[in-house]
Amino acid sequence: MWQLIKDIGTFFLNFADSKPTEMELEILGHAVDHPCGIAVMKVDGVGRWVRSGDVDLPSNNDRKLSAEYLDALEGLKRKGLVRQETFESGTTLETYTLTGRGYTAVESA
Repeated sequence: MWQLIKDIGTFFLNFADSKPTEMELEILGHAVDHPCGIAVMKVDGVGRWVRSGDVDLPSNNDRKLSAEYLDALEGLKRKGLVRQETFESGTTLETYTLTGRGYTAVESA
């Protein structure tokens, strides 16, 4: 019985979390028509950040905001709106493309 209650609670938490946030939509929006998609970049001394299309998010070296965009990218992965394509190559750590659901999310926004 408790497992059923736990499973129902998990379902509703996941459902409530299924709509993309504004930050997630920003990442998707910059990548939707760009051949490069989304990348996680890294430079020693600067750290990691998200590049969506040809836009660096954030546009400055704000580490807190960079972490929030990385969190948003994790949310997109969890929601099935992006798919990881490659791993480390130079300053690019990971690249992602939109899934069909990702394109639908952008169109619906």
